[in-house]
Amino acid sequence: MKKYEYKWIDLSPTWSLNKDSKMNEMMDRLNELGQEGWLLISGLELGKYSVFVREIQIEQENSK
Repeated sequence: MKKYEYKWIDLSPTWSLNKDSKMNEMMDRLNELGQEGWLLISGLELGKYSVFVREIQIEQENSK
């Protein structure tokens, strides 16, 4: 059976008047989470509070 873990993340960028800087910061964070195996499943307020999920790797015991 597959198992999953979930986490809430605040993706608010650091304060800046530069929209490109804010977007790049958010994209870098999303890419970092993706490399760790996290998949975005829900985002609120333009991604400020987002829910991520990833499958948990379960070691199977050898049956004899």
